[in-house]
Amino acid sequence: MRKCTLLLLATAFGMLATAALWAAEEKTKEPQKPAPYTGLKKRIAVAPIEMQVTVQIAGAEGSQTTIKESTDRGPGTLGSNMTEQLTTALINTGRFVVLERKALSDVREEQALGKSGEVNPATAPATGQLIGAEWLIKAAITEYESKATRSGGLLGFKGFGIGGKKARAKVVLDVRIVDSSTGEVVDSVKASGDAKTSGVLGAIAVSGVVLAGGKEDKTPIGQATRTALKNAVQFICDRMDKVLWRGRIVSIDGEEIIINSGARSNVCVGDTFDVFRLGKKLIDPDTGQVLGQRETKSGQIQVAEVQEKISICQLMSGSMPKEGDVIRKAA
Repeated sequence: MRKCTLLLLATAFGMLATAALWAAEEKTKEPQKPAPYTGLKKRIAVAPIEMQVTVQIAGAEGSQTTIKESTDRGPGTLGSNMTEQLTTALINTGRFVVLERKALSDVREEQALGKSGEVNPATAPATGQLIGAEWLIKAAITEYESKATRSGGLLGFKGFGIGGKKARAKVVLDVRIVDSSTGEVVDSVKASGDAKTSGVLGAIAVSGVVLAGGKEDKTPIGQATRTALKNAVQFICDRMDKVLWRGRIVSIDGEEIIINSGARSNVCVGDTFDVFRLGKKLIDPDTGQVLGQRETKSGQIQVAEVQEKISICQLMSGSMPKEGDVIRKAA
């Protein structure tokens, strides 16, 4: 009898050791880095992700359900965390100039503090200097569910046992890309993630009491969330690749033409841009929505000097541009 007990304990500890080894191997794997992005970067901002569903986490005890968060207004804690993750993931693609919007209230407070006179004017942040985003990423969590059930309870002998369980999770994000100039939704997608697992609980029970349990490094709900975010990022990258990059003429200083994009946007010395003069805004008489503007090509410029946020160009052909003219990468 003693041998059977020792054999069961040895088996349990062996399974836990194997699980720990798999987790250690997973951590040591080097993530595959994507090739550096050399295209021109578009300016985007991520709006706070809203909750539009009741979050339910069903425990392994059966029908018992714990409501973690329930709201249809604002992001809540979960939405806030996923906003941070989506923003970081988009930054890590290296394909965009990502503008901070989640902490916009903090930025405004800092600017207000600068205007209060309590901060050295030389170091106080100036107002009216926030960079506008060309494209706004809006998302809402429309499904967030995790279910766990025991598969046969605790398997054991003389009060000793190994727990087993099955878990399934699903996360769905409704993602929209919005043109910040017109408010038009240019595309949308449901980015979903599913995950499930089945196996030992990673704990040993003696007489029905769990004495030690290993914390899962990758829970199904965590995997489902990462998959949904990954699919959302892939959709955003693929869709934004189809959108033409554009910049603006900031200033004319003699023969120097200054544009609003520099090294931060992947502009390089020698790049050439077509310049377009904007015409009258075309407004839909029924909705009042700006439908666009007529553009007339006026010339071509070439980058002679690149700074972080601006570049200095020279006129190559056509007429001298004006402040506010649109530029696009020459074919």
